[in-house]
Amino acid sequence: MALRGILLILGCAFVPMMDTFLAGVALPGIRRDFGIAEGSALLSLVLVGYLAGFGSLLIVGGRVGDRLGRRKTLSAAVFGFLVASAACGLAPGLWPLIAARIAQGAPAAFVLPQILGLITAQAGPRRERAISWYSSMSGVSALVGLIGGGVLLDMIGGGAAWRWLFLMNIPLGVVALALLPRWVTETPPNIDRRIDGRGAALLSLTVLAFLLTASMPTILGPATVVLALVTLVLGRAWLIQQRRSVAALVPEGIFGNPRLRWSLALMLPFFAGAGGFLYALPQTLQEGLGHAPLAAGVLTAPMAVGFLVSSFTVPRLRERLGVRTIALGASIQAAGLAALAVAVPTTTTPLIGLGLLLIGTGQGIALGAMNAHMLALVPAELAGLGGGVLLTAQQVSIATGAAVLGAVFGIVVQSSGHRAGMVTVVCVQIVLAAIVIAASVRSAAVVRRL
Repeated sequence: MALRGILLILGCAFVPMMDTFLAGVALPGIRRDFGIAEGSALLSLVLVGYLAGFGSLLIVGGRVGDRLGRRKTLSAAVFGFLVASAACGLAPGLWPLIAARIAQGAPAAFVLPQILGLITAQAGPRRERAISWYSSMSGVSALVGLIGGGVLLDMIGGGAAWRWLFLMNIPLGVVALALLPRWVTETPPNIDRRIDGRGAALLSLTVLAFLLTASMPTILGPATVVLALVTLVLGRAWLIQQRRSVAALVPEGIFGNPRLRWSLALMLPFFAGAGGFLYALPQTLQEGLGHAPLAAGVLTAPMAVGFLVSSFTVPRLRERLGVRTIALGASIQAAGLAALAVAVPTTTTPLIGLGLLLIGTGQGIALGAMNAHMLALVPAELAGLGGGVLLTAQQVSIATGAAVLGAVFGIVVQSSGHRAGMVTVVCVQIVLAAIVIAASVRSAAVVRRL
């Protein structure tokens, strides 16, 4: 594949990644435009809906690309993302917007597996460099989303300016659809690869029901129990389908290593904390501290830069520290969170910038080390599927954190204001970081004994 083709497919992955951060920047405008009360848990569904659609279909997306051809699947996913982005930008109310966000996350889940598959199959001598570029896009997408979103909101102005953060995906999608057939070669479809449609539907519905259960207690009250029961029924049905299907979405062998199961379970607090932080930070900076969208984006830039730079140090750190690299990253993150807990109530802008820099740096180290550690524990023959399971667990954890910590944030905002709400989220995240540190130190001790 030529360099222009690699850049094109990386661009296709970049936009869905960036959209999470754009939505965070848009939340205050969405709240005001639709007349939602400050701290309402409904607002968290704008983030949770996208992550639910995204996280529940990542594994399915990889299987579909194998069977039908990766370029064809990528083109269909880009078209679906384009249409759903238009629905988000034109949504007449909050519930249509939430539905459109779920619909937007679904095709995004089919994009990323195709990018990795196309790079692996066609990048040739540029493969290692392309994978490195792909890995760095989390930091770049955060930087562009936070600052670029703020610039766009400031340029357009007005109550409905947030709509353009979604509508701008349309011309980008049209360009991608026009160039993909010209610049990217199709991979041969594998018609022998079976897809468990019933299992895929049950998994997606289970994830969606679980996240709605986590998001809705303050809205539905006791009726949330009904959603919880529906989640349990769907989850049990999926597990039964897994055992019966000859084309199970997640083969049992992928979790055969107890160290992998332990690492996966202890990874979840890290991403849950990140989800709550991602939800609370833009609202606190804009509505709690009174910053304009552009100023808020610039203030968060150190976090994105720290993440981007530190992610490139992970291989060397892992050579020296092994699993303890995760503890190092989580410790740096915790130091940044502590600084933020002091800086937000006093509006100490330099300390806020320093805290965000440390948070981003720690997250970049911890995330890179976690991914490398866990994928090393997956059997080689299941490496591709292992990546899909890992990404799914991450997205569901982020969405759960946005839902649960978002609800806590909203309750505190309504009683004590945005600053107190942000400090509460930060303190919870410090506790979660301590759990991650303890787990990684324990894991390192187990490795030394083996």
